[in-house]
Amino acid sequence: MAKLGEALRAAVSEDSSVEEGVAAWSALMNSNRRRVFEYVAWRPCATTGEVARALEVSDPTAAWHLRKLVEAGYVQPMRQGRRVVFHAASLGLEATEAAGLAALSEADAASILQFVLATPGLTAAELAAKVTRATAQRPIRALLSAGLIVRIVDGRYRRYYPGSLASSMERTAPRRLRDFRRRLVRRLVHDRLSPEVRAAPGETVEIDLRFGEERATMRLPAGSLLAGRMGQGTFI
Repeated sequence: MAKLGEALRAAVSEDSSVEEGVAAWSALMNSNRRRVFEYVAWRPCATTGEVARALEVSDPTAAWHLRKLVEAGYVQPMRQGRRVVFHAASLGLEATEAAGLAALSEADAASILQFVLATPGLTAAELAAKVTRATAQRPIRALLSAGLIVRIVDGRYRRYYPGSLASSMERTAPRRLRDFRRRLVRRLVHDRLSPEVRAAPGETVEIDLRFGEERATMRLPAGSLLAGRMGQGTFI
C-alpha cells in the first residue's frame, strides 16, 4: 500500500508539471527537427550526410538534430557496415530490410532499382546508359548484396530483375506505416501536441500539431517504404 501511495504521488507530481491542454516540451516543436524527422520517415536508413545535403544544412547541424530525435525516441539509429543510418522509430525494420534501404543511398542505386522494376531484364551496360555512367557496377553490387535485385545469366548477357525483398517490403508497407502512425500519434498525444490526422493526395498522411499559438503540419508516407527512396515521395 505504501508503494502504491508513492507511485500515485509521483504520477500526480509528474502530471501537475504541465497544465492540462498545454504542450509538454517535445523535440518536434523545433521546425528544423521536424524536417529531419519527416526526411527519415520518407527515406528510411538515411545517413547524417544525406540528411545534411537534402536539407541544405551542415553535417554537425544534421547530426545534432538527429541526436535529439534519437534521445527523444522519435528516430532510431542502426549500424550498416561502417555507417550509421537513421529511420523513424517503431517502423519495425528487420536487418535485411534496413540493409536494403541503406543500399539505396548509394549513388544511382535508387534510379537503377527503379529502372529494373520498370523494365526487368536490363543488362549492366543498359542500366549504366540510363544513369549516364561509364559503369554501374558499384550501385548494382550494392543492390545485389541487399537482395533488392537478382542477376540471371542469359547466354553471354547478365540481366537484372527485381529481388524478392523489394516486393515483400512493398506488400507489407501500408500495414506497417499505419501501425507506425498509430504509435506516433500516441506519442504526440503524450507530448500534448494535439495531433489531428488526415489523408492527403499521393499516398500521404498529414498530421497537424499545436503548441501554444503555433501550428505545424507533418507529412508522412502512407503506402510505400521505397517510393521516397526512389525520389517518388512528396517530402519537401
